Amino acid sequence: MHGVRENIELRPVVLQDGELVLRPWQADDADVRVRAGRDPEIRQWTSVPRDVDHESALEWISWSQLAIATGEALYLALTVDGRCVGSIGLIEVHQDHRRAEIGYWLLPEARGRGLVPRALRLLSAWSLTELPLARLDLYTNTDNDASMAVALRCGYTREGLLRAWHSGPDGQEDLVLFGLVRGDAA
Repeated sequence: MHGVRENIELRPVVLQDGELVLRPWQADDADVRVRAGRDPEIRQWTSVPRDVDHESALEWISWSQLAIATGEALYLALTVDGRCVGSIGLIEVHQDHRRAEIGYWLLPEARGRGLVPRALRLLSAWSLTELPLARLDLYTNTDNDASMAVALRCGYTREGLLRAWHSGPDGQEDLVLFGLVRGDAA
């Protein structure tokens, strides 16, 4: 017999590590989402649309706030010294399986400062201690060496190659799956 499971209730949260703050997206961040859609690396590795304009960015921000309330996702703006420079979040929460997929991106001017590993550790630790999640999944393209290095540096385990897993701009893509489970040393 299956026990009664606690629902994974998401809520707006602010997480901080020094000058690095993760917080819900706000309307004032729309220009950052537009810039992300124009960045070749972000477009290559993520699902941020290429045709993001100010209006569609505002619509996405409204949707991201609703996604928190419905328990679907938790998107957070990655900010440094009060300025939004990227995104990290639980981009898909699987209530029945007690797991969530985590994803992130960073604008070019903020890269190379160790912000993504700090943000990933912060959100991962919070997610596995404050939410009734059993695991976090992190997917990378097979040639995204930087993202794979971040996952490993943050305690994620490389678990396998998922062939033709993702439909990307050039067709079906293989992805590498990394996992972090409750109880892993992060």
